[in-house]
Amino acid sequence: MVVLERIEELDTIYNSHCNSEKEKTNLTKPNGSIELHNVTLFLNNKLVLKEISINFEPTLINGIMGCNGSGKTTILNLINRVYSIDSGIIKVSNQNIDDIKYHSLQENFAFVKQNPVLFDLSLIDNILLFDGSEKITQEELKNACEAVNLLDDINKMPYGFSTEFNDQNKLSVGQTQKLQIARMLLMNRPIILIDEATVNLDENSKEKIYNLFRDLSKSKTIILATNSDKDKLLCDNINYLK
Repeated sequence: MVVLERIEELDTIYNSHCNSEKEKTNLTKPNGSIELHNVTLFLNNKLVLKEISINFEPTLINGIMGCNGSGKTTILNLINRVYSIDSGIIKVSNQNIDDIKYHSLQENFAFVKQNPVLFDLSLIDNILLFDGSEKITQEELKNACEAVNLLDDINKMPYGFSTEFNDQNKLSVGQTQKLQIARMLLMNRPIILIDEATVNLDENSKEKIYNLFRDLSKSKTIILATNSDKDKLLCDNINYLK
């Protein structure tokens, strides 16, 4: 009986979400601007962000810096609509984020995380784990991996791109970060959210990826959450969280 009631409860929540999404609109005329106005967020009854206001500008690398627990990753998750704010407003391209259909919003974002997760799939399947990946050519795939210093490592693996990721065939944390940056390149989204995504890279790879971010920022909005002094030098502007 309890199980049945729980199923009915989940069904009600799902239907409510679907109806809510129908009332939303697609992201129209995306220009890459992102604005937070007096944003407050509680998680598990704990105040995480209080009346935060930040403008992230297109064609720039926008930095977010602050000590651990200051809310850097939380802000990226809010922009990506992982959480819903308690008060304030978030706008993407001058549209209220709560009025934009979730799928339409995700079509404009690529999120590069600090601790990416790989699935028990082939390397190529892990890289191409996004909507629209069926259009990616083999040449584009190799170019993206070369751009992040990953192609040589993949070529040394037992079956190259077809190597299955498992307990026997593992990637280092740095290689995993390179993989998701290669995925981000192939996604080609106008807004890129980066969360401490270069901390485990060797210096040669880090410098190459810094240059890559600089090139991408000429046509995209990049938001970089970091505590690194070297990352700080990469940013065009920096927003400090207390």
